[in-house]
Amino acid sequence: MCPKPHEVARGIRIGASFVDLPGLSECLARQLGVRRLVCEGRATLNYHMLRAGLVDECFITVAPSIIGEPRPRTTVEGEAALATEDVMSLALIFWRRVRMRCSCVTRFHQ
Repeated sequence: MCPKPHEVARGIRIGASFVDLPGLSECLARQLGVRRLVCEGRATLNYHMLRAGLVDECFITVAPSIIGEPRPRTTVEGEAALATEDVMSLALIFWRRVRMRCSCVTRFHQ
């Protein structure tokens, strides 16, 4: 029998109508000792994490495929997350190929 969610986890509410990402990051570090956090989401989460200055590494998977959509997907979606003068380049940390996919880990140059 599977445990009920409240038996194995507790919820933390940070922010009124939207998640306060910097506040959540601080709370996780202070209350739970979290030093590294992997956020798996899509382009909108990536945008908000970048905008809040909470990203130091990016895990990028390139999986060649053909997708028919009205507009192409992007890694970050929203207004410019960084001003043009603040754009940071990425340094390749390592990569590996698994079948037809290439996974890369990159780190922002400061």
